[in-house]
Amino acid sequence: MNWTPALAAALLVAAIAPIEASESPTASDLVGQWRADLEHAGTRSTMDFEFAQGDAEGLLGRLTLAAIDLEDLNLGSIKIDRSRLQVGPFEMSWDAERQRLRGTLPEAFVPVVSIPFELRRRLEQETPAPEPEPGPPAALHSPVWSRDLGAEVWAGLSVANDILLVGADDGAVSALATTDGELRWRFETGGRIRARPTITDDLALVSSDDGFLYAIALDDGSEAWRARLGPPSARIGLSESGSRYEHYASSPTVRADRIYVANGAGELLCLRLEGGSVVWRFQAGDSITSTPALAGGKVLVASFDNHVYAVDAATGAQVWRHDTGAAVPASPVVAGGLVLVGGRSYELEALDLETGERVWSRYFWFSWVEADPTLADGTVYVGLSDGQKVFALGAALGTESWSFDTGGSVWAPPALAGSSLIIGAVGVPGYIVDHRAGLFAVDRHSGREIWRHEQPAPADGGPAYGFAAAPAAAGGRVFAATIDGRVLAFEVAGSS
Repeated sequence: MNWTPALAAALLVAAIAPIEASESPTASDLVGQWRADLEHAGTRSTMDFEFAQGDAEGLLGRLTLAAIDLEDLNLGSIKIDRSRLQVGPFEMSWDAERQRLRGTLPEAFVPVVSIPFELRRRLEQETPAPEPEPGPPAALHSPVWSRDLGAEVWAGLSVANDILLVGADDGAVSALATTDGELRWRFETGGRIRARPTITDDLALVSSDDGFLYAIALDDGSEAWRARLGPPSARIGLSESGSRYEHYASSPTVRADRIYVANGAGELLCLRLEGGSVVWRFQAGDSITSTPALAGGKVLVASFDNHVYAVDAATGAQVWRHDTGAAVPASPVVAGGLVLVGGRSYELEALDLETGERVWSRYFWFSWVEADPTLADGTVYVGLSDGQKVFALGAALGTESWSFDTGGSVWAPPALAGSSLIIGAVGVPGYIVDHRAGLFAVDRHSGREIWRHEQPAPADGGPAYGFAAAPAAAGGRVFAATIDGRVLAFEVAGSS
């Protein structure tokens, strides 16, 4: 797959299905505006087509998907073979009697499930109403300090006392003073850092793409020990052929005297906190980028093999596994007796902690759920990639409280800062939808925007820019990092 999420890839793939015979549509039958009302798993969306006469190409088709702000995407010329109509990846059958077009959303376009659609001529009153007049803009927020690390930053940030830990793609972990960004110490590994550092009482535990887990003394940055997790990770860049968009790596989770962490080879490991020796290993079917969660004597982890696993924390034996139908880069979180996890099936699922059975799910139209869920006071906050939004859902039943439009892809979990949610968004130049980067403070009870920090697109392009690293908050400040390596500190400013 080239550098685009699944949606853009699908626009290049035709999925052909059997179609019942009917008479051929003429150009006059098709020219105009068409709409399909889509429904799946209790959620609804719309899909709009415009068919118009081209110059030399015959009829042309354009696609609009309101759910992801995709407008008038040119799908090219329409091919008609008796009752069969093909435009881009869409195959439809013509019902001459009812003047309708029917089909199924292409598998490459909508994973896991089969969703039928029926296009009918769009009525004049169904044309989207003009956007309401915008209210006063949210306050633009400037950092109190910034520091350029000189290397890309994707890994989430961690704070301990007055130290901010930042891992970068040059393999270094930098400890910065939270007060002014002064460098306290720097520790170098042999590979990219894509996992958020985990802080214990006196150690920082950092996974590196070189295949090692490092235990680093918090006070001076010296190495306490290192443990081999597995082979080095061969990470394929976003714009490179074969990329699976593996933005992150598994961060260690500590419970008592044990460390639980996964690697790119699909192994979940249990290590001793003292010295890092291996207690047990569990093998999944594909890469694991999720951070383990622990509850009820189980370790919960998700994999690119489409499954969520529950493993016995003491022995490493599998307790259950759940098939989501698509890769799951995101980490699970536990809310009471539920395991909450999003993935590339376009869903956030709530699984029973004891059995792995699905209790509820929320479907998000045309969008991966790449970000780890963030949980607070019975509400789960989940970010979307193509959907460019953050949703607040009740953790018990999945009921929606509000949604916030970021204008960019949300790949990392938001951070909690008092009553605010701090959200980072990524911009993608040249994408089929205009994604823009920004950092936002949002009231987590109402979804009201409090402030934002905008980052303009770089002049030299690149596959992505903005805030891919999970932000952190502590001591009345918010800390964030841009992909191009700038670490920023903001006063919480009215968001507490």
